Amino acid sequence: MPPARRSSTTKSTARSASKPAARKASKPAARSASKPAARSASKPASRSASKPAARSATKPAARATRAVRARASSTSAATRREVELSITRFEKRLDDANDALATLGKHLGRSAQSSYKEVTTALRSLRRQRALKFPGFHAPRTSDELAAALEADPDAVLLAGGTDIGLWVTQQLRDLPSIIYIGEIAELKRIRSEAAGIVIGAAVPLTEGWGAIVAAYPQLAELAQRFGSPPVRNSGTLCGNIANGSPIGDAMPALIALGAAIELRRGEHTRHLPLDRFYLGYQRKDLARGEFVASVTVPAPRAGQRLASYKLSKRIDQDISAVCAAFAVEQQGDRIVAARIAFGGLAAIPARARATEAALIGRPWTQESIEVAAAALAEDFQPLTDLRASCAYRLQAAGNLLRRFYFEAEGSAVPVRTAALAAATR
Repeated sequence: MPPARRSSTTKSTARSASKPAARKASKPAARSASKPAARSASKPASRSASKPAARSATKPAARATRAVRARASSTSAATRREVELSITRFEKRLDDANDALATLGKHLGRSAQSSYKEVTTALRSLRRQRALKFPGFHAPRTSDELAAALEADPDAVLLAGGTDIGLWVTQQLRDLPSIIYIGEIAELKRIRSEAAGIVIGAAVPLTEGWGAIVAAYPQLAELAQRFGSPPVRNSGTLCGNIANGSPIGDAMPALIALGAAIELRRGEHTRHLPLDRFYLGYQRKDLARGEFVASVTVPAPRAGQRLASYKLSKRIDQDISAVCAAFAVEQQGDRIVAARIAFGGLAAIPARARATEAALIGRPWTQESIEVAAAALAEDFQPLTDLRASCAYRLQAAGNLLRRFYFEAEGSAVPVRTAALAAATR
């Protein structure tokens, strides 16, 4: 029978006993006392009180300052001077912020009604008057400054809402070139009405841009509601969607059908271009180096105009279109005198269906005319087949959307929505 093993308890007990009993005592009993007993007392008792109450809020800014200084050490002497000057201005603003926060703290002790005006005045005094500019980043304050900056650096990327550019970094892991941010330019954030129509500036968010369009064209309310998601609509811009020029961008078919035009600017020169002539090929646009989209003008509604836009996707919300269509038809009497029909998802660019338009113009507004026009879609487009839809599906769906446009305009009893069809078959 094998000998019994010594228990681990026995080992550990003996091992601990083998150490000198007074080993711990070899350290000075009052080692911790070797530090000055009142070390903490050497600091002024009221030191923290000498700082503003909100001083801790400047710690992230201090870290940002150190990061900029570290970056400056690896750049040229001229660039370092520029960065140091920017840091000096930045630190000055921090001092002003601390002063304003201290003032705010005093005001909070008074009644809200009497202090509100003084508080807002103090906070507005912090508003930056000059453009923010660092190496690789520029936030101009005026359109003239933007035009000059982009003309000087035509390879820079214009940043508005960042809903596309953000994906370049997070999904494609791309290194960004110099960035020019347009969100500080007040004149580009305006919507105004003119004789030509609604003018929407380049920095107007989609939510506001669609709001102005839907107010004039309620028929586009569903398209506006299904465009992206609320966060995307609140940050992305309508002109950014136009400038990106995706063949499946949902705004372009409706804008093309309405006859929208864009204002392009390069330096001191501006020009206006119909939106349907802006796109030359896949990710190719009639846009010169250093030129940018300053605004889009959406014409006012015209008498006798019928309008609709439809989006087909696998999900109702937050999905990329397989086909997006827009139809604008004008009648005089029973005859069609003008037609603008545009599609996304059927070609490499958002494009008009010119053969389909020609098949409608001069004909009566009847189902027979619609069928003739639907057959002409095959002359306008040869769609690709991909994960979203096949070529045959896209052409058939485009024709069916034209039929839906007719049936809805006529108030037909034929169901054109899934929910209506389900209700009719119960």
